[in-house]
Parts: sequence; structure tokens; C-alpha cells
Amino acid sequence: MTQFYDEILAPSGLKVTQFSILRAIQRCGSLSITALAEEVGLDRTTMGKNLQVLERDGLVAFSQGEDRRERSVHITTAGEQAVAFALPLWKHAQETLTATLGEEQLTQLTSLLSHLSVVQS
Repeated sequence: MTQFYDEILAPSGLKVTQFSILRAIQRCGSLSITALAEEVGLDRTTMGKNLQVLERDGLVAFSQGEDRRERSVHITTAGEQAVAFALPLWKHAQETLTATLGEEQLTQLTSLLSHLSVVQS
């Protein structure tokens, strides 16, 4: 599934995980790295590695969190633009999956993947 989304999102320069992270920041606003990791369903180490790439590319920036030990991450203007470019591609991927699998099978697949992510945690 990841490869499927990555291929469709390729023109945007984003991987599906990066896209998901940016969308989560858009939805939730500035978050601590730990809270963002929980929101997206990644462990904190994996989140940190993804955020390093997004920061390098100018798509996110960090600021001091409420707790001095914690940093908050927020999306930049460039990050907003990257999401705006990638969103129609992501929607196309969703439509393609729905057309290929059908609504019922896509719902089942989503449920199975959700259960699998809980088992891996």
C-alpha cells in the first residue's frame, strides 16, 4: 500500500508518510513530537527521522514547547504548498483504490491494516 501511494504522490516530492505527517499538523496545529507521533501512529524515533527530512526540506519548523524539554513542530508555508499540490494526487489514489477494490473491500482492508498496526505496537 505504501508503495502504491508513494508512486502516485511522487510528482509532489512527498512520501505517503510525510504527507500524513503534514496533514496531521494541518489538522491539529502545532504539536509536540510525541503528540504528533501518537496522532499519526508512529513511534517517536521514526517520527523524529521523518521530521528531520521535512525540516531539511523547509516543510516544517520547530519551536520551544510549553515544557522546556519538548519541542513543538509546525507546518511552514512551503509545507502548506506541498500539501496543496499533493492532496489531489492523494485523492486520486483513494479513488483508484475504491474503483479497484470496491467500497466494501476497501473498508475491510482499512480495518485489517488498522488491526495490524495495533498488533505491531
